Amino acid sequence: FARMRYPLVPMLLPFAGYALREVPVRLRERSHAALARAAGTVLIVGLLCNYPLLEEERFAATAYTNLGATMLSRARPDEAEAFLVRAESIQPDHADLQYNLAVLRVRQERMAEAEVHLRHMIALEDEDFRGHMLLASVLKHLGRKDEARRHRRRADELDPYRDLR
Repeated sequence: FARMRYPLVPMLLPFAGYALREVPVRLRERSHAALARAAGTVLIVGLLCNYPLLEEERFAATAYTNLGATMLSRARPDEAEAFLVRAESIQPDHADLQYNLAVLRVRQERMAEAEVHLRHMIALEDEDFRGHMLLASVLKHLGRKDEARRHRRRADELDPYRDLR
C-alpha cells in the first residue's frame, strides 16, 4: 500500500514546509491560535498519509492470486497451490482466484474440483469467456459433451477476440 502514497508526497511537501517554518515562530511568539493551526495541519496530513484507504486483506488476496498465477505460468504447481489456497482463505469470492485454482486442478488432473472452481467463478463473473472455455474442456473430459458444447458456445459468444480470428 505504501507505493500508492508516494505520489502524494510532492503535494504534501508545502504543508510540511509550512509547519516546519510556522511552529518554531509561533512557539517564540506564543501565538496559540496560529500554533494550533500549524500543529493541526501536521496532524491532519500525518493522519491522511497513514490512514488505510482500502482494505488491506483484499490487496493481500489479489497479491497471493497473482503470485499463484505467476507460479502456474512457471510450472511450479506446489508453490502456486500454496499462494492460491492462502488467497482463497482470505477472499474466496474472487473470480480470478477461482479461475487460477481451476487451472491448477486441471493440471493436477483433478477435474471434479476444477469444475467446482469454474462454476464458482462463473457465478461471480458470468461474462468472462475464460471460465466458460475451460469449463467446456473440463466437462468434455468428464464425458458431459452436451453441457460442454453449451459452455463452448457461451465462451465463443463472449470471446472479445472472436472477430480477430
